[in-house]
Amino acid sequence: MLKGSPPHLSLTWFPLVPFCWLLCSFSIAGGESISAGRKKRMWHLVRKTTQTLVFLSLIVAPALALYDVGVHTRSLYGPPEYSLNSRRIRGGGAVPTFFINEMEALIGERPRSAQPLSGYFAGSPWAMSIGGYFVIDPLNALGALVAGGGVGKILLAALPFLVLTALLGRVFCGWLCPVHFLLEMGDSLRSLLTRFGVPVRNFRLKRTMKYAVLGFGVVSTLGLGAQIFPLIYPPAVLGRQLFELIFFGSLGAGFLFLIALALAEIFLSRRLWCRYLCPGGGLYSLLGYFRRVSIQRNKSACDDCGDCNQVCAFGLSPMTDATGIECTSCLECVRVCAVDALVFRFEP
Repeated sequence: MLKGSPPHLSLTWFPLVPFCWLLCSFSIAGGESISAGRKKRMWHLVRKTTQTLVFLSLIVAPALALYDVGVHTRSLYGPPEYSLNSRRIRGGGAVPTFFINEMEALIGERPRSAQPLSGYFAGSPWAMSIGGYFVIDPLNALGALVAGGGVGKILLAALPFLVLTALLGRVFCGWLCPVHFLLEMGDSLRSLLTRFGVPVRNFRLKRTMKYAVLGFGVVSTLGLGAQIFPLIYPPAVLGRQLFELIFFGSLGAGFLFLIALALAEIFLSRRLWCRYLCPGGGLYSLLGYFRRVSIQRNKSACDDCGDCNQVCAFGLSPMTDATGIECTSCLECVRVCAVDALVFRFEP
């Protein structure tokens, strides 16, 4: 354990759990000794667990930063003996005393010389610091490069996501995107509304539109000399809004953007933004063009039932091998295939 690290919680490695869990699952679930049904259940559990851990990390990061501010404030002004609610800090914010007490009950009281907890983990999938190593989304890397950032450092920070994408394609969308995780929950509401006769639409647009949005973002960033992708990329917006809510107790305009996105998802088209407009999805699709692990169909075993096409949130057609670079490797089609005609394997 690093000097000054929490005695009961290794925060340095917690954010790496989704990545390690994801990589290990591909080797574990690929074992021949495991039955097909058990593999499907394992894949589904692994994916949902990974999505949940990533979403929780968006809450953990601002909570650690809030705790650090509270501890620093207490070191300057002393313990708020007369207040059980909060203590005002510079800038108008407030750190609840009960929050600091609960954190110290969990990890133990930290010495003043200890490294701040946010030094172990800070940020979101858009840009995060894990134990001193900086990791960024490839879309963030692209914007930074276009805006004039240092090539070497930027590519090194984007390397984990680049490696995953080169091997597994648009896997970030299906496994690590916190917004997609929430949109999947919205599928239940969409189905419920349909069951009660509430009209929901399924508009279709050109999938190439997201590449136009990506190109517009690049050109705008080049012209302005500053990134615009964080303003229109849902994972970045969600991370920022959760930080503002937890740290400052307020929400910004990005919250309205997310609400509009959710309403469009429920009433207009399933995965409207992800399919047709997301610049990150467009970039991941291009980066995963030569992916080596993909869903493959056993034509002799397939009975053409269409269940895989029905369950695909991105409107692809695994039944006819029409998945391509848009596939997010969510494996829902594999899970619903009753005859085990679909498999997820390495393609030489």
